[in-house]
Amino acid sequence: MNLLESLLTLMLAFCLLQGFVPVLEHLREGQLEQRVASDMSRVASAAQAYVQAHIQELFTQADKERGPTWQGINGLPEQISAYLLHAHSGRNPLDWYYTFYVRKFPLADTDAHALMLIVICQGETRVSDKVLKSSAHILARLCQSLPVERYHEMAGYLGEDSVLIAGSARLDLGEYGIRAPAGSLAYVATLLGAEAWARVYGHDQLYRTEVPGMPMLNRMATDLDLGKRKLLNVAGLALSPVTSPSPETGTLFFQADQAGETPGLYYFGTHDTEPVRHRLLDTSTPHLRGLYVLGAGARLIKPECATGKAAITVTPLASPGQERAHIAYYEEDAVSWTIGLREENDLGLWQESQGQVQVVTYCIP
Repeated sequence: MNLLESLLTLMLAFCLLQGFVPVLEHLREGQLEQRVASDMSRVASAAQAYVQAHIQELFTQADKERGPTWQGINGLPEQISAYLLHAHSGRNPLDWYYTFYVRKFPLADTDAHALMLIVICQGETRVSDKVLKSSAHILARLCQSLPVERYHEMAGYLGEDSVLIAGSARLDLGEYGIRAPAGSLAYVATLLGAEAWARVYGHDQLYRTEVPGMPMLNRMATDLDLGKRKLLNVAGLALSPVTSPSPETGTLFFQADQAGETPGLYYFGTHDTEPVRHRLLDTSTPHLRGLYVLGAGARLIKPECATGKAAITVTPLASPGQERAHIAYYEEDAVSWTIGLREENDLGLWQESQGQVQVVTYCIP
């Protein structure tokens, strides 16, 4: 190889290297954006779970411009860190720290308020608009709403004057006594307290007040049609035994000891037109916390258990004419489960499905 060929080879290598540098930088930024958003999503979920568990207490401590505030410069507050699976330094991959605010949010056309949680991640170093906006976009996708209509979530970045920018939505955090530098990441979740919920949606709610010596007042003598609404925050649930050998398809019921079956909670469905009983819980795990029918992709916050740990059972919800086999599953983090569903295709392979799943949550002593 002569000198000219060597120079041409070096020039070609240099040009190729220049072309690879932007690609490598793009990959590096993409990984950083994902890590930043993922870290804040986990921290925000932990803070959300803490507020959910202490909503009435926090509701009395907050107003519109003042309320409980925690800063994580030297580590996450212990209230929040208790809801994370692993220890957290209080800093994200950019070395930014988290600050948490609880405020009251006035509801339009009413004197009621919602409780509002604000999580801001900020630091001295600045990042490019691309990294900031991409991280905010990923964060908004990760922070999916709870399966509870009382929640509303926003995730984005801060512009000038502490204005949260989340897609086309804008929220002025300065109105709530919160000031943070532009270029920070921000997350907001709102939840109605019980009293505010009743004032907003009327007083014709189902409730009872126990009267000593008159237990008959605690009994309902009619069926309750929830109109496809959910049954939430159940502290205890007792089901009467069902002894019918063929309950209605789709029924969730407590099966008494019959035909050698273990007493417990069952789901009755069909497979190839034949009746099938799916056992969900038996009498060894009586600490039931919730029954849900959720779509694939839904996220459910774990219930609090005084002793032991929270557990979950997921079962595909059969639909008329359903022929393919389905498998329900879940993924979990420190505070929540994400529900999934797979179906068997014509090749015998499993693929993601968008059907519904019967979910039972309970505590294992």
